[in-house]
Amino acid sequence: MKKTVLVSMLALALIACSQSEQTTQPAPAPAAEKPAAEPVTQAEPAAAAETPAAEQVTQEQPAPAAEPVPAAEPTPGPAPAAEPTPEPAPVATGCSFDLKGTDAMTYIDAAGNAVPEIVVPASCADFTINLEHAGKMPKAGMGHNVVIAKADDVKAVAQNGIKAGLKGDYLQADDPKVVAASKMVGGGEKTAVIIPVAKIKAGGYDFFCSFPGHEIKMRGKLAVK
Repeated sequence: MKKTVLVSMLALALIACSQSEQTTQPAPAPAAEKPAAEPVTQAEPAAAAETPAAEQVTQEQPAPAAEPVPAAEPTPGPAPAAEPTPEPAPVATGCSFDLKGTDAMTYIDAAGNAVPEIVVPASCADFTINLEHAGKMPKAGMGHNVVIAKADDVKAVAQNGIKAGLKGDYLQADDPKVVAASKMVGGGEKTAVIIPVAKIKAGGYDFFCSFPGHEIKMRGKLAVK
């Protein structure tokens, strides 16, 4: 019984001793808090160094082809004047015709019209052309006459007349190609030539001025009707 009590007391003493040790043992220092790891900031990739923008090469776009401008429609002009109806050839009244020469190197009738042809009445035995120089220029500068010859001989008669000169009225003396001829007159003067109608009835005869060069403009036809 005494052993039991001793054992119990010894057990209690051991228990008390062990509790005392537990109380006096310093509590283990709390583990040092590890400093929170700083969040790793991922460095943002450095912005690519801005390269100075190379001047943009502007590719010149080909200019659009200009649209063809439609040709302006021609404005209708005034209708062409009707060609004048050629005037009928002057018909001689009776057996004569009044003709005028001008300083413009032309033959005109009494009304001032050009005379490309004179119609000679077939009933006349002789036909007279009365010539008046209606200009003012002297015979030496702008003389006029009236010569009758075949149309094919006019050029030869005029060339032969140059040799005769003004004194010969620009006609070769006794030229067989000349049917009839007047003298040469100057401004304000008059003359006449008488033509035997029988000699020109066959046709093909002209009247002209034999002053050098005048036969080109001062020339017309004689028609017997």
